[in-house]
Amino acid sequence: MHLSTYCTYVHIVKKQPVKSRMRLRSRRLPTPGLNQESAAGVAARICGRQCANSGAQRRARRTCAAARSCCLQVHSSSPWAPPPESRGLLPALPVHHTGPLGAMARRRAIGLACGLAASAAAVLVHRSTLDHPPSINVDAPPVKSAADKTPAVSTLASWDHNWDRRQSTFLAAKAKGKESSVNGVQEPVQNEKEKQRGHGATRHILLVRHSQYNLAGPTDEQRFLTDTGREQAELTGQRLASLGFPYTRMVHSSMRRATETAQIISTHLPDVALSSSDLLREGMPIPPEPPMRPKPDFQYFTDGARIEAAFRQFIHRAEPEQQADSYEIIVCHANVIRYFVCRALQFPPEGWLRMSLDNGSITWLAVRPSGRVGLRSLGDSGFIPATKLTH
Repeated sequence: MHLSTYCTYVHIVKKQPVKSRMRLRSRRLPTPGLNQESAAGVAARICGRQCANSGAQRRARRTCAAARSCCLQVHSSSPWAPPPESRGLLPALPVHHTGPLGAMARRRAIGLACGLAASAAAVLVHRSTLDHPPSINVDAPPVKSAADKTPAVSTLASWDHNWDRRQSTFLAAKAKGKESSVNGVQEPVQNEKEKQRGHGATRHILLVRHSQYNLAGPTDEQRFLTDTGREQAELTGQRLASLGFPYTRMVHSSMRRATETAQIISTHLPDVALSSSDLLREGMPIPPEPPMRPKPDFQYFTDGARIEAAFRQFIHRAEPEQQADSYEIIVCHANVIRYFVCRALQFPPEGWLRMSLDNGSITWLAVRPSGRVGLRSLGDSGFIPATKLTH
């Protein structure tokens, strides 16, 4: 962009032989030409032509000299400054006495000289700013507004194959199987899937939440199943029986609502062994995140250790000697099931409260012999009519 400025000069028009007046006009002059027709030079000619008495003439000369000095100082720092040999003081212009200088003419001449000097300085400073922009620290992080802020994405830790501390036995059994195969004595397998998968079996664990119970009961003995809860347990038993899996056992919590639910389900699976465990009782496994209503610290301290012990006892890969896949049923509570899911999938266990399970729903975990875990279903309650759903 070609930067230019407007410099005002004075044109003297003599309409009468004695008196004269000044007319201001504007002329577009490029900035590089200021050293040729500087503000000081224009002001010197004006002052010289208008000054009549010696006092006014001396004052005008001092004003013009100051304006000339200001313009030269500004021009010397500009990239457009002329060579040093041409930056000397402008030659003094001849002074002509054309008549008496009135007070108004003297003020106009002095104001014009100062104004031209200030305008030239402002223009050159602006041009210097354009040629030398302020430095920007590129290393400084950009300032983001509240709308630009995005939540930090946490990196997922790699899968721990030895989460149940049974990796060594699995590897030893796998190595033993390879050795027997090399010797030409291959151990018998149960089915075609076992041949494709290799050594080991998968444990299928079906976690069932208890049915609806009497919430008004002050103690566990008075928290029995309601009529709707019994219907839910019947539907859950029918669903498990219709799957046709060869269940090996059914374990339930020792609390009354879980015990009654397991007993009703057992009527649809009469050949499945039924047992009870105190480790599966309801409790608070770990302080959730985001937090819920405040709970005593000792409750998390005692319940958390017990529920963690239940997880280590019931959720793990199959033993090396197990050849066929197994299917087991665990009837317990919502908090226990949600904690089991988080721990088995190696998710942050503090997020257990973010899931919701209906009464009588089925959650299906599959634990592979390599230690990998799959969630086949979470809180499946599609077999219960909508009018019978509770949570």
